[in-house]
Amino acid sequence: VFSDFQCPYCARFSLEVKPRLVSDLVSTGKLYITLYDFPMTNIHKHATVAAMAARCAGDQDKYWEYHDLLFTRLSEWSARPDAPLDDFDRYAVELGLNRATFSRCLEGKQYAEVVDANRRFGEELRVTGTPTVFLNGRRVPGNVVLNYEALANLIEEEVGA
Repeated sequence: VFSDFQCPYCARFSLEVKPRLVSDLVSTGKLYITLYDFPMTNIHKHATVAAMAARCAGDQDKYWEYHDLLFTRLSEWSARPDAPLDDFDRYAVELGLNRATFSRCLEGKQYAEVVDANRRFGEELRVTGTPTVFLNGRRVPGNVVLNYEALANLIEEEVGA
């Protein structure tokens, strides 16, 4: 899954579709989900820093909680004229993270290279929008990605193949 933290469709996928996939297919061993950052900085100016913030939260074992919080609060932080670092610090504290450690990681851009490498990998695969999902190396049609039933059926067909 190639995702952008400022993308409303990615928020929908992450908050509505992914939890059902995890519950129904990941938990049974039929599916493994790998998430790649794909900040579309031409339209989402805070997507890169948001991806780095989530990875910094991951250093304290809270990646997925932070990931979900960023999408839940998308309208709150994404419209800020400047980088929403205060919001991101507040979310870290809300999740019980060590704020100083989190802030050092984010301000030091500890994960800038990782996020950039993810984006470049997506570009190599000709990803042009988000969310983009690949299943066993094949791109899933965009109209299927946000439709849980259609996506689950496609996965079940692939697993049976």
